[in-house]
Amino acid sequence: MKNKKIFSRIAAIAMAITMSLAAGFTAPTQKAEAAGEPVKLYYATLKAEGTNTPPYVTYYTKGHISIQNLGTNKKVTVSCNYGTGWTTVPATYVRTASDGYEAWYFETPKSASYATCSFAIKYEVNGATYWDNNGGSNYNLSNANNQKYVMQKSNVVLDNSQKYINSTGATVFEGSVAVKNLAYTKVVKVRYTTDNWVTYKEVSASYGSSVQYNTELWRFSTTVPAGTTIKYAISYTVNGVTYWDNNFGADYSL
Repeated sequence: MKNKKIFSRIAAIAMAITMSLAAGFTAPTQKAEAAGEPVKLYYATLKAEGTNTPPYVTYYTKGHISIQNLGTNKKVTVSCNYGTGWTTVPATYVRTASDGYEAWYFETPKSASYATCSFAIKYEVNGATYWDNNGGSNYNLSNANNQKYVMQKSNVVLDNSQKYINSTGATVFEGSVAVKNLAYTKVVKVRYTTDNWVTYKEVSASYGSSVQYNTELWRFSTTVPAGTTIKYAISYTVNGVTYWDNNFGADYSL
């Protein structure tokens, strides 16, 4: 009887250990997945710009790229195509982000074409070449079918912002935020200061619209004291996790 009890206890302990190991296994986080990638798109967006002469509207793609710092002598370029042939443009270093990766900015030439903009990213360093071409499919953005945003490493990013005086004389601070749709329930806020972070306030953003590639645009608006400089950052809380866009540690300002 005593041996049976010992055996049962050993079996129970073994089962508990097995269950603990199973429960403790989790898929790699987004940051861990990105850690092995020398180059990865943060996000890209297709923008329209009005002109006073024909064609009156031109389009261009801009965004940020995450680069693993593998050496001082590096070159980052973006190859893009609006349906009229491939063009290569250089990306420029911005700053090192909080995750230790470098943020690089790119902007494609302006095009009057309403067609899709296809692009891929090339990173050359230490005699090696790395690509982010969206798994061989290239990235594709199009104003024609609302494919205006593609978000990869970024989960939240500022879309645009402005400050103006409305008809009542109040100074309005407003804008829009792009977020990756990670769950239905989410909270998007803009934290801002008018006294260089001695104090701050927060304004909640509200859902505006959905765009393809599982991205949503949220909008915010509030009044601020006249004649002040606004510094701000964006928070996105979903699934119990808060993601920030603070312009890679430099904050945004108006």
